[in-house]
Amino acid sequence: WRRCIKTREGPAMDVEIGFKVITLPIIANIAWQVGRKLTYDPKTMRFLGDDEANRFLDEPYRRPWSLKGI
Repeated sequence: WRRCIKTREGPAMDVEIGFKVITLPIIANIAWQVGRKLTYDPKTMRFLGDDEANRFLDEPYRRPWSLKGI
């Protein structure tokens, strides 16, 4: 990441591919934390009918930081 900033070169892995690669371990970790099987919708990037599991997807940001408007 720092090398990319310093040299202005692209990363070793495309950002979208990296996102897809890390999604499965995050889903598995959340399923382990809640202790049950979950159904994940990749289009909405949410668990179907499981508010408890979905809360793990939205980490609160420290003030004044936010992702609103993105």
